[in-house]
Amino acid sequence: MTHNMKSKSTNIIIMKFGGTSVKNASAMKNVIDIVKERQSQNPVVVLSACSGLTDRLLKLIRNAGKKSSINLMKEIAVIENHHLDIIDELINKRDIKKNCSDNIRNLIQQLTLLVEGVSLLRECTPRSLDAAASFGELMSITIFDAACRDRKLNSVFFDARHVMKTDSNYTQAVVDFKGTKKLSIEYILPLSAKGKIVITQGFIGSDENGITTTLGRGGSDYTAAVLGSVLNAKEIQIWTDVNGVLSADPRIVHKAVTIPEMSFDEIRELSYYGAKVLHPDTIKPAILAKIPVRVLNTFHPENNGTLITEKTKEKYAKIRSVHLKRYCINLLINMSHSDSTETRIIELLSKLFESEIKIISTCFVDNRVLIAIDNPDESTHNLIKNILYGLDYKIENISLLCICGVNLIEDSDILQKITILLNRFDPKSLFYGFSSTSLIASVPEVNGENALNTIHNLILEMNKI
Repeated sequence: MTHNMKSKSTNIIIMKFGGTSVKNASAMKNVIDIVKERQSQNPVVVLSACSGLTDRLLKLIRNAGKKSSINLMKEIAVIENHHLDIIDELINKRDIKKNCSDNIRNLIQQLTLLVEGVSLLRECTPRSLDAAASFGELMSITIFDAACRDRKLNSVFFDARHVMKTDSNYTQAVVDFKGTKKLSIEYILPLSAKGKIVITQGFIGSDENGITTTLGRGGSDYTAAVLGSVLNAKEIQIWTDVNGVLSADPRIVHKAVTIPEMSFDEIRELSYYGAKVLHPDTIKPAILAKIPVRVLNTFHPENNGTLITEKTKEKYAKIRSVHLKRYCINLLINMSHSDSTETRIIELLSKLFESEIKIISTCFVDNRVLIAIDNPDESTHNLIKNILYGLDYKIENISLLCICGVNLIEDSDILQKITILLNRFDPKSLFYGFSSTSLIASVPEVNGENALNTIHNLILEMNKI
């Protein structure tokens, strides 16, 4: 695959700003100030839609397929007024303000025609969903570009659909990396070479016929990673509303701190166990191209955030983060020596996979099988009972602790410390994760939060915070 080859990096940074970063005039002003401070770094700015707008647009177009568009005009007016209010507060020069307002009204008119067409046909297709969803990014970039010109920044509006080429799998389009790279080098690099701040959209692209497509959830992060990959950027920055990746969920652990540096493996592990960090699939192009990704806070740009790299520079074993995954079960099956027991366990695992139920781990110890299952519902419990009827098994409600760090598998002292601490909480299992970066422990559900805080205290101690 061509997009995993890292050649000499260009003097470009990718700056992606999420929905909360452009949700209103005040937030957009923050973004403009941040971009202005970094204009010497040749930024390519990737914007999301205003916070919550994509969901509203998708709901709007789906409803249009069910009922008369007359009842939907109020929602379109709310969307229009929200963007016009941002323009009124954010842009000062009268001519720029008028031009921007006219452009927003034109986009709203196009959205209205789309809604009316879907309502008339009483059919909302995936192509219609993509067309509607794209208006969020189109409106945010229209306003942001005008606001930059209002402040005399050397910026240029660039429609991502001109370079972000995809297949026609609407709502989940797959990027054509070869075509995207060719066009990005042809059109974006020359603009950057002239010192232009390139402002473009996340989330959307176009197929070979020029029809708008979207990249699915997390699409703006993915756009940033794709552009960073094909342009060989120095760094990809993901600007959001937190100070980087935290050592634990701050809603549970009040002493949670920002992790200065992490590896892609740590991010992958935390994400698998449910932590609300960057999803590794959205930054996969950056991982393959070995381009550093930095997570930063739009509302506190003075913080250094978290730098995510292929490999950490840390040489010594160290725990850096811990995540609590609630509402799991441990299924403990005592094995007999009969073939029927093995057959029924295999049948159970197959049925769970077929039902798309997430099996977190499976291990065999001393004629016992231990299966950890994520968030089972009543039907899952009934499935287990039916298949394993007559066998010796037990179901326990548990929480999982995903303990991430550096070289954990190589340091017996850390494993010993964790084991001693967890012994206070009646641990059910402790095993290594997918790589040397993690340990996974299960404890009774009622002990989850206390175990999390105890392990986090060890992190603070080890990192001398």
